Amino acid sequence: MRLLFFIILTFALFIYQILNDPLPKSFYSYLLEDIREDVVDASILKLPKRTSVDILKMCLAMANEKKTVPLSDIEAAFLIYKWITKNIDINCADYNKDESSVSVYNSGIGSFVGISSLFNTMCSIMNIESITITGFNKRLDSVQTTNKLFTKVEHYWNYILINNTYYLVDPTLAGGFCYGIYLKKRYSEYYFGTKPEFLIKSHFPTKEKYQFLDNKISEEKWDQWLMITPHFYTTGMKSITPENMNINPKDGGKIVITYDESLHNEKIKINCGVLNKNLEVISINKDVQRVDDNIEISLENIGDDVIGIAIFSSTDFSAAIYNVIN
Repeated sequence: MRLLFFIILTFALFIYQILNDPLPKSFYSYLLEDIREDVVDASILKLPKRTSVDILKMCLAMANEKKTVPLSDIEAAFLIYKWITKNIDINCADYNKDESSVSVYNSGIGSFVGISSLFNTMCSIMNIESITITGFNKRLDSVQTTNKLFTKVEHYWNYILINNTYYLVDPTLAGGFCYGIYLKKRYSEYYFGTKPEFLIKSHFPTKEKYQFLDNKISEEKWDQWLMITPHFYTTGMKSITPENMNINPKDGGKIVITYDESLHNEKIKINCGVLNKNLEVISINKDVQRVDDNIEISLENIGDDVIGIAIFSSTDFSAAIYNVIN
């Protein structure tokens, strides 16, 4: 009887594990699957506190960890990436401030360019090539003051060279994001080694070569895309139509989302909400349905006072946002 109970329990746990498998990180990143995250986390815990040592001593401590453990170049870069998210905040009130890596380290708060510079400095001590990429990002805005859901802003991120291959990294947005002048602190591993075809949906480099795409995207086309967040891809969603950020429900039609069928995405739950002119979020989940292995959202019941449509992933984080025009 005990043996039977054990077999049933083991089978139940096996099924539970299958149904709750996390999305493979290789779906959206080229690097995360090659990292011993527990080892990196242990190394971070052994580092001195930022406020007790200067930047040079901190970098030397990181380099010593890389040599002693030892850590691969990928793991060493990830250690820096994760350390920054834990110890440096984004200066949302002055995110374009021109500042050095030393000033960012000392203050514990930095602009986009400052945090990118700090990542470069720390990588150089590890003998990892890291270069800042300049460009643009779409940022959630303060609707109350601007009447806009999101705006295009200057942004800075990085590429690293490991094993003769370039990889994209954003150590700034990995630690959170700005909503107007306010910081929402939230760690994301999505921005480490992100696949270029995914990152281009939210990051547009001023130099075309840094798109790292075979088929380059124009800035004019990028400007018209809706805002997509990491949660779109980390949930397993692949594409969404229409792609343009401005959507007019009076034209009829629907929003169609495709997803990867091989990633246990029968679990994917898509929620949809609209934001009206009074800044009230109203659910329209009754208009969300699965059709031919896609997820379709009807636009028939969108009212005249709606200013935005938000698609939420199963984690209840916003995955895609449209501006509504009437």
